[in-house]
Amino acid sequence: MRDALLEEGNGAVHLTHDPLVLLAALEGSLSEEGDGPVPRIAGCFASITVKVARQEAKMVSDGIGETNVISVTLRPDRAVISVISPRPLSRGDGQLMEALVHATRARVSTPEQRREWLERVEIALDIVQRTRPDGEDLASRIRALAGDVT
Repeated sequence: MRDALLEEGNGAVHLTHDPLVLLAALEGSLSEEGDGPVPRIAGCFASITVKVARQEAKMVSDGIGETNVISVTLRPDRAVISVISPRPLSRGDGQLMEALVHATRARVSTPEQRREWLERVEIALDIVQRTRPDGEDLASRIRALAGDVT
C-alpha cells in the first residue's frame, strides 16, 4: 500500500477489527467485494479512498532496530461505511491478533531478537489452538508468516 500511495498519490484504506482479515492481508489473499467508486474488502467495516497530502522521510529507532521511515499524511476522499453484524468473539481472537503482531516483528527482527519474538508467537498460538476450532490451521499459517524455524 505504501508503494502505491507514494507512486500514485492516492489509494484506499480498509478498516477492520477481524484478525482473520488481517491475516489474509499479510498473506496477500484479501478478497474484494462490491462495485462502486470506493474499492471494498470483505470483512472491513469501512473503506476509504485517500490522497497523499504530505510525505516526509526520517530515521526511526525502536526495539527492533533503526530504519528509514516515510511518514505519509493522508487526506480522505470518499468512504463507504458498512454495518457489520457483531460475531461471537473468543479468547483466541485476541491471542490471534497478538500472534500476528509478534509474527510480523519476528520477520524483520535481528537474529538476536528473533528467538524472543518467536517465543511470544508460540505463547499466543497455544491459546489460539486451544480455543478456536480452526486453531491448528491458523497456527500453521502464522508460523509460515513468521518464518517458522521448527
